[in-house]
Amino acid sequence: MAQSSITVRELSRPTITQIMYQFRDERYTGTVANITGWTIELVVKRDIADDDDEALFTLAAILTTPASGVYTFALTEEHTALSPGSYPAEIHWWINGATLTDPPTDAVAISFDVEPAIAPR
Repeated sequence: MAQSSITVRELSRPTITQIMYQFRDERYTGTVANITGWTIELVVKRDIADDDDEALFTLAAILTTPASGVYTFALTEEHTALSPGSYPAEIHWWINGATLTDPPTDAVAISFDVEPAIAPR
């Protein structure tokens, strides 16, 4: 479904870095899924055992081309202001009318990696 990590540069500019995914039904057919009406979010934590409400940040996805399964996370400088390092993260999704108050329909664990800023020349 998703790559195993998202790598960003500390305090990256321009202020928005877009990470685009395409949802595929890897478990059953490998075909692109229509994600119209889904809710998808990225949850980045200090420790994978932390509750979601203790996350460093939670970011809702933009359903870029839902009929083709494409969604985007638009990261701002706020999201890349973390100290360099690797942070556990999850992508959660809710389908078929499920809401954020319900447990996610499913999730995938990834790594959110922040590289040091490049020193100005």
